[in-house]
Amino acid sequence: MRPSRGPKIPLKFLTAEDRDANAINPEYTAWDRKDSLLFSWLLTTLFESIQARIVFCRHSYQIWDLVFQHFQSLTKIKATQLRLELRTMKKGTRSCSDYLLRISTIIETLALIGSPVSTRKHAVCILGGLPPEYDSLISTVIAFVSRDDILSPAELENMILAQEARLEQAKAVVIQDPLSINLAQTTSVPNVHLAFQQPQMSNSQP
Repeated sequence: MRPSRGPKIPLKFLTAEDRDANAINPEYTAWDRKDSLLFSWLLTTLFESIQARIVFCRHSYQIWDLVFQHFQSLTKIKATQLRLELRTMKKGTRSCSDYLLRISTIIETLALIGSPVSTRKHAVCILGGLPPEYDSLISTVIAFVSRDDILSPAELENMILAQEARLEQAKAVVIQDPLSINLAQTTSVPNVHLAFQQPQMSNSQP
């Protein structure tokens, strides 16, 4: 939405003589009638919080201008908040899928409100929030980019998801190995009672 200022508003008086005689231009009268209807309709569609800001408006285009400025200000504030979230975002305990989805959502929202983020900054945001176990992947990506190769966000996301899968597999092996060792030890220990079983005394007499 753009501000709708009034360069096409007909002149109220066509000549100085008309002004002196208060002879209003018929085109202005028709425009003013339509503008009054539009003004009244706009008032019924605005939130009360915005209505309080338009007490000095006399024409519909003034309302449009004020509403435009109001939402433009809100949009700038929202863009600042989203960019700050991007710079400070960490993966934390969430899955890589959730982490990457949140970043993509912010990137798309910023693009929609007229504050797009470059592909390079998108990648920096993704890598900057990864925990230390992804350092090897980060080093690989940095080496790749340093050769002026192009790495799209989608490719980077796939690499991160693959790394997450490898890390999960490694954790599963670490958890499984102690169980296997304990099981092996349990099955290999001889029966102590059998090893030291005392011979039974015979009841037969010599």
